[in-house]
Amino acid sequence: MFKQQMQYVLIPETSLEVINEKLIEQNYGLIKGKLKLKNVLLIFGFILNQVNKADNGDLDRGHLPIHHKVLEKQYSDHYKCTRFLVKNKLLHRFNYSNQGKKCSRYALHNDYRYKKNISVDISSPFSALKADFIANCDDNSEKKYKYLIKHFKNVSINHLEAKKYIDDLYPLHKIPGHKHEYKHNSCTYSIDAIKDRLFYFRIPDTDKRLHTNLTSMKKELRHFLRYNGKPLVNLDIKNSQPYCLAVIINIILNKDKSTLYKLKPILKCVKSKKASKPTNYYKIISELFDAKFDNKELNLYIKSVCNGNYYELLVQKLESYFKYEGGVLVKEKYNKKTGEIEKDDYETKRAYAKNSSMQILFASEKSTVKDVTFFKNEFPALWELTKALKGNESSNFAVLLQNLEAHLVLEKITKIADNQFNAPLFTIHDSIATTKEYVNGIIQLVHQVLLETVKLTPKIEIENW
Repeated sequence: MFKQQMQYVLIPETSLEVINEKLIEQNYGLIKGKLKLKNVLLIFGFILNQVNKADNGDLDRGHLPIHHKVLEKQYSDHYKCTRFLVKNKLLHRFNYSNQGKKCSRYALHNDYRYKKNISVDISSPFSALKADFIANCDDNSEKKYKYLIKHFKNVSINHLEAKKYIDDLYPLHKIPGHKHEYKHNSCTYSIDAIKDRLFYFRIPDTDKRLHTNLTSMKKELRHFLRYNGKPLVNLDIKNSQPYCLAVIINIILNKDKSTLYKLKPILKCVKSKKASKPTNYYKIISELFDAKFDNKELNLYIKSVCNGNYYELLVQKLESYFKYEGGVLVKEKYNKKTGEIEKDDYETKRAYAKNSSMQILFASEKSTVKDVTFFKNEFPALWELTKALKGNESSNFAVLLQNLEAHLVLEKITKIADNQFNAPLFTIHDSIATTKEYVNGIIQLVHQVLLETVKLTPKIEIENW
């Protein structure tokens, strides 16, 4: 059975009976103002979904800030539901309503740590009927990417091995809120969703990327995925966002009006959530045709990106700034939420360079971060060009690169690959997963399509899951 746009949620198995029991108690004797089980499950499931999909950097001790307007889109009277869930110890909430513009933060209550999750149809929560495939789609993803969504029907996960792996990797910790707890809960949530055939598909208006269970899944779990019993192979566009910037730079250096015109629909109106107004990058790039830059430096950038060694080039330049503690490469950063200096550790020099690259590309002109200062000195032409692209709405620049990446992967490569090979295709933003027999054909297709579309081909890295 294939169900679409059903309101299914994934919650701890033992929580359903508790919610139902406490609701009966609360609603007893009321004629008006009764709280409905459907609405409580909707808000509970939505909050858990947001928390478990969040990046570590978005969390504060396992708690995720969620704006009331986001909850309002799910259910207008969400306050009653969150109060009920907090009161009955299903959710933790830190309320910042009296402290300026900060949002309330939510997390699953400690009583439900490390519990099994189940999928629940909120319109019939105690029904024994289970769908073989549940696709919660927004309008954009259902209309545009059915040819990708259909392949999820045959996706499975070796949940027993995956859970054993997660139990060993993130053992139960005595301290609530420990990072192992969040990672364990998040991984368990991902495993249980696929085991219960509960999939989601969403395309935000900003980044235009297709968000699914696989894009939010922790990398360590992808090894346990199967398509019709076969393991998947991931084809990763190396240095993807630097590659998208290289495409734009190449257009500018060559005054390539034909390629620019092809990309006009995605360039003419780009807006992030933070920006006060959209940016017309089609106009900005056209105006930069007459600007003077150090072509040698910019061509070196393009070459290093397309060869797949841009981050290695950054390592060479950044190495004198590296700091080690106990033999581990660390980087200090300022946490705006806490006002404290924190330290991130990195397994490889390349991982450090990749993080620095994103920070540098999207930094404001006034930034005094050490890596940004270094970059201005080492790559002055690249810095000046990106500064011109950022303009007065710098947050739109990050969205520009995401939109271009999504356009190339979703609107070009995968559509043609589906028609040509009828292969299983799963996008993880800048990469495409498929089965072994289609790998060589799809790599050739990626190079062909990108050469025809933007006249630059990136390096493709093969990763066996």
